[in-house]
Amino acid sequence: MEEKARDYRSLQAQAVELKRQLEVIQSLLAECLSAERSLDSLDGDAFFQLGSGVTALAKPSGGFFVEVGSGVVVEAKREDAKVMLAKKRQKLERAFDATEAAFVEAARQLSQLEEELSKG
Repeated sequence: MEEKARDYRSLQAQAVELKRQLEVIQSLLAECLSAERSLDSLDGDAFFQLGSGVTALAKPSGGFFVEVGSGVVVEAKREDAKVMLAKKRQKLERAFDATEAAFVEAARQLSQLEEELSKG
């Protein structure tokens, strides 16, 4: 019985961590989708937030700078940047699906253990 209680606590901690990971991935997906929409709608002059309440009105004239991982940033044309963002979104969607499946499995196991622990 003690072993099942220990397993339950371990699974519970795992489920909490998986839920946190799902929230992070959702946030990254939202950011990625927002960037994709912004690139699609960017035509002519645009406002760019510089920080501390400063906004610049400018027209993008060159490339866009896209983070490709590990803090590495590359310059890309608009269409290339859109492709990079689409690939990033797809990768995040796969990560979300895998993490969600792990969360569902952890919840199933927790439910099963709860039932076993309640029987004594």
